[in-house]
Amino acid sequence: MANHPATLWIGTRKGAFAARSKDRKTWKLEGPFHRGNEINHVVADPRDPKRVYATVNNGWFGSHLHASADGGKTWQVSEKGMELSGVPDQSIKRLWHIEPGHADSPGEVWLGADPGALFRSKDWGTTWEQVNSLTLHPTREKWNPGAGGMCLHSIQCLGGGRIVVAISAAGAFRSLDNGATWEPYNGGVRADFQPDKYPEVGQCVHKLLAHPNDPKTLYQQNHCGVYRGKLTGKKWTDITKGLPTRFGFALAVPAAEPTTLFTIPIEGPEYRCNIGGAL
Repeated sequence: MANHPATLWIGTRKGAFAARSKDRKTWKLEGPFHRGNEINHVVADPRDPKRVYATVNNGWFGSHLHASADGGKTWQVSEKGMELSGVPDQSIKRLWHIEPGHADSPGEVWLGADPGALFRSKDWGTTWEQVNSLTLHPTREKWNPGAGGMCLHSIQCLGGGRIVVAISAAGAFRSLDNGATWEPYNGGVRADFQPDKYPEVGQCVHKLLAHPNDPKTLYQQNHCGVYRGKLTGKKWTDITKGLPTRFGFALAVPAAEPTTLFTIPIEGPEYRCNIGGAL
């Protein structure tokens, strides 16, 4: 099979970069885009790869969503209507995750922010609306910010109105009706830092992904272990056995392998460094 041109977008604390390749063997690095800003997430829309979204954060100028329609050549702030409402004494602190919608929902884009807020656009990110069904969820009073804030950092759009998100520290939530209603999905997941070790909500998910070729299979790297679950399951299965620690942030699930995932164990929440200071 012939190789196809590829672009890998990379977000850093100093800006965004694009690694481009025509043969997937040699790469050319472009950037930084949004020079000197913290890019929590940058992603190309697989439905239209020239559309690129970036969550751009700056300690002085605040958090803004930037969008490009020409593969990163030019960018514009794209956040009309993105305002937090219904959460007393709170405002948007930081933008975290931007997720293009599924192929069966053209124009739909989702955005997660701190404090535990979810937004949706139906016009490729031009205008936004708060998803009250999650942002104002009845369990919200039991949510608490993690060390990085109350960040909604994982969004998986699985088609047919099925969406899964994760918030630190509130846990995982799933919707089977395109965000009209949300159900906590945290059964079997530990919260060692709480009096109740297995609460309904309050778990500290660090990353949640669905398998690219099997969207009903979910994985998460949690504050307290690595877990596998099913989209409509009641409980997660703890699969941490064999790892030197339960703590970590990174998670990757390769599309080509049905049961493989990658994570990078970290010593623990008190000393957030790779084991032995190395990979």
